[in-house]
Amino acid sequence: MKTYFSFGLQAPVIILFILIIILAVLTYYYYRRVKTGISRPLFIFLVVNRIIIFTLLILCLWQPRLVTEYEEKLKNAYIAVVADNSKSMSIPDGTLKPASTRMDNVNTLLAGESVFRKGLDVKIVPERQRFYEFADKTRKMAVVGKSEPSGPRTNFKELVKKISADAEGLPSAGVILFSDGNDTAGNDLAGLAYELKAKRLPVYAVGIGGGKEFKDIEIASFNGPEDALEKTLLSLKTVIKYSGTPVRQLPVILKENFNTVETKYVDFDGKNTATLTFNILAGAPGVKSYSVEIPPQKGEIFKENNMDSWNVTVKKAPAMKALFVSHQPDFDMMYIKGSAKELKIKYASALQTGPNIFKSQVLEGFGSLKKGFPESKEDLFKYNVIILNNVDFSIFKAEQLEWMVDFVKNKKGGLLLFGQNRNPAKAGVLADILPVELGTAVYKFPEKGFPMSITPEGRAHEIFGMEGKIEKALTPELKSFESFVEVKGLKAGSELLAKITDTQNKDNPFIVAEKVGGGRVLFFAGGDFWRWKMLSEPSAKLYENFWRNAMVWLAVSNVKQDGINITTDKSKYTAGESAEIKVECINPDGDNIKNLKLKGVLESITGKKENIELSENSDGKYTGRSRLKEAGVSKITVEGVLLAGTDKEKSSILVSVKSGDEEFRNIGLNETALKRFAVLSGGEYTTPDKLESIFSKIEKGTETQVKKSSARDLWDSPWIITIILLLFAAELAIRKWKALF
Repeated sequence: MKTYFSFGLQAPVIILFILIIILAVLTYYYYRRVKTGISRPLFIFLVVNRIIIFTLLILCLWQPRLVTEYEEKLKNAYIAVVADNSKSMSIPDGTLKPASTRMDNVNTLLAGESVFRKGLDVKIVPERQRFYEFADKTRKMAVVGKSEPSGPRTNFKELVKKISADAEGLPSAGVILFSDGNDTAGNDLAGLAYELKAKRLPVYAVGIGGGKEFKDIEIASFNGPEDALEKTLLSLKTVIKYSGTPVRQLPVILKENFNTVETKYVDFDGKNTATLTFNILAGAPGVKSYSVEIPPQKGEIFKENNMDSWNVTVKKAPAMKALFVSHQPDFDMMYIKGSAKELKIKYASALQTGPNIFKSQVLEGFGSLKKGFPESKEDLFKYNVIILNNVDFSIFKAEQLEWMVDFVKNKKGGLLLFGQNRNPAKAGVLADILPVELGTAVYKFPEKGFPMSITPEGRAHEIFGMEGKIEKALTPELKSFESFVEVKGLKAGSELLAKITDTQNKDNPFIVAEKVGGGRVLFFAGGDFWRWKMLSEPSAKLYENFWRNAMVWLAVSNVKQDGINITTDKSKYTAGESAEIKVECINPDGDNIKNLKLKGVLESITGKKENIELSENSDGKYTGRSRLKEAGVSKITVEGVLLAGTDKEKSSILVSVKSGDEEFRNIGLNETALKRFAVLSGGEYTTPDKLESIFSKIEKGTETQVKKSSARDLWDSPWIITIILLLFAAELAIRKWKALF
């Protein structure tokens, strides 16, 4: 038992003390003004008497009371029986009947004459049995054994809140919970279980949904490059998940704009995940919508996740414009510029030949490079690619480093760094977009050279060409390099394409790629690629093909494709989300076409069409929004007349829309979560065929200690009123005696 002092008025106690102090000061000064003719003891009595009166009156306003807390033992416990009625309970189970759902099985168990109900009646009187159903909300069952699986999600937090509130102050034998254990509201089940344990509400969880093995095929991911140039390699990668008894030779179909391109077959070999890569040649320019799909299998419940899509903008190969900056020219510079015409690349160059002395070669219409770098950000942004070879980072100004970062991130340009670069500590903000952390050491001239090896990621990368043709042409001699620079580590998100082995037989990063913002960055730790030109067969064009692939990969995001270009703010959506559609209409000169009347249409997988309203921005781009209501693959089409005197043009892309129903993301019984939830609450886990184990834990005469409290008000007691009246009477008598009125 515990007794303490409290106030009924919910106001800060500090206000009470401030009021008492203020009234005490005012009383003192009042009587000090009129104390003429009274003795000092009588003056003190009057001041103290008035302060006591005011204090008692103010205390009464705060409603003082004495609160006593105690524990009381109650018998004849209540019990809560809870059934999960979320949508996932509509999944076929077959535990009790072949065609029954999880909800059917729970309703059968809770029916009035069921074995479970009869056993429960023996332990807990029917009047103290409370039946609930829960999904996003928890409520009492209207009719026991007639629940419908309609709840949009499973929220264990709402369950705990409702059960705890209803059990407050009552003896409870606990909670019997029927569920598949999949909380889809993102709750901390462990924390909720501890909360129930603290309130002496143990959970006896019954796992529902373990009576059937499900067959489900899911295309977990499907992606590839967002941009590509015509007649270049496209690598499209898909990850497939399978649950149930694996099948052999599962067909996976790749389609381009709904036309089948290729079919591959996959075996899971005892695993539940498989990865496939489709390598195809990008065709004519335009937006290509690729989809990958798997025919529904016999017995498969959910078929909407058997398809996914990816959009690639194939662009016309342009005459790329590259800026080559070198502070220590080598053979690569000579060979790269020598191949410019064949590679359809126009180069501007700034080569340092002495302290602050640069030899430059500029392109027509471009700014000066006499100081070793473009003199404005606008000039820099005219290029597609920046190549930094053997550079000394200390030579660059801080604003030039910032321009290059902006060039990659926002202009969607490409940056290539290779050779023996100096003063990496001076790289400033440029270091943030590099795919590696640069070191300072340079490893040179071993007896037999440093051997390079291409990683599996490198073999699938565009810079090494279709089906690894470049790697196949590399002899051991060509894979040997004379030097490389130190790399302290790879950045998160980077892709290691090739590594090099030092004299201690340790592998070091050699070729690393990364997509940064809208652009791309390539890093070569060495600079001896000119040897591929000198030592390979001229007809193989090994050197030219490698550099062409590298430049294409770097520049592809920066190249604009004429016609209608459609993009969306995301590549994947959830049903119910709105997609932001962005449209650029480009003329043959690469400029945006303004003041167009464009028509946009969204077509769902079921053929339903909705118009998309497109509005023009100040920069000549068009935007609109459309709500994606149906799961599957939807098509967005935009059409309009771009140039006077020409026919109407049309462009379409596909968007992948996943189900917004979280209830079907994890369709199996989450036995692990249910067991943990039950055990941490002080209860236990069981299955429908072992319900007697619950009854052995529940006793009819369960005693429960319940915390109670009682409050005794002091402020309205007669003796307080009596004291105040007596004190007032005493003050009035003295004031009349001494004529203080």
